[in-house]
Amino acid sequence: MKNTLVYTVCTSDYDYLFPENTKKILPLCDIKVLCIDCKKIPNLFGVNLDRNIYPKFKTNYLLSRYIKTNIFKIFPNYKHFVYLDGNIIIKKGFERVLDKFINSQKQILVKKHPHRNSLINEFEFLLNNSKIKDVNKLIEIKRQMSYLNEDNKEALLTENNIFMFKRTIKVESYFEEWFFEIKRWNTRDQLSNSIFLSKFKKEELEVWIPSKKNPTYQVNGHKNNKFPYNIYNWIHCRRHIRIYSVIEFFVRPIYYLFLKFLANK
Repeated sequence: MKNTLVYTVCTSDYDYLFPENTKKILPLCDIKVLCIDCKKIPNLFGVNLDRNIYPKFKTNYLLSRYIKTNIFKIFPNYKHFVYLDGNIIIKKGFERVLDKFINSQKQILVKKHPHRNSLINEFEFLLNNSKIKDVNKLIEIKRQMSYLNEDNKEALLTENNIFMFKRTIKVESYFEEWFFEIKRWNTRDQLSNSIFLSKFKKEELEVWIPSKKNPTYQVNGHKNNKFPYNIYNWIHCRRHIRIYSVIEFFVRPIYYLFLKFLANK
């Protein structure tokens, strides 16, 4: 696992950070929390990025996605990379997944989405779900969906909170194309990457389906210290467990009514 960088990108203190825990599980890897406009930066692992040296974007969202997909340019001396969302806590066993990937012929590891199978399923879910309130965002999602061909509609849907990849020409090209689509549509990055995975042959692409019985990571809710945001996010991130899925089914309508009430105040 030497010459391996494990990184996350944190903008404006958006997420909880767990670099100390990651170092315990992956002691031979370098751990970096890449911070943009953060008030609190982890002492040992934090890297405060000067946004003036990167391309100018209107939002922290685009800047964070640029860093996520252009990590080769920022840290050119590493051969292997692991991207983690800031709210991911890895557990014992994660190191075996990484070690197996590094020692294989695979160039990139993606995590299969736990609930939906194809890209078109994700588009339909977003359009029929009350999660997105911004009308302009919904229009943009519809426009993006209209550009999909039949093959793209059936593309594997990934969950982009964990990536493992190696420095190869094909991988760098994949990330460049992915970021171009993110910038083009400015929608969820989950809607932009699956169509480019077809460039990898079967022996180059690892599709990881994490075990539910022996999970190697845990997803925390995004950082928000206000009630009921933190409670709902905590439940939502455990929705793959049946009991939490049932709880969320009943809690979600109340939560969205609360958000609507705040928006109208």
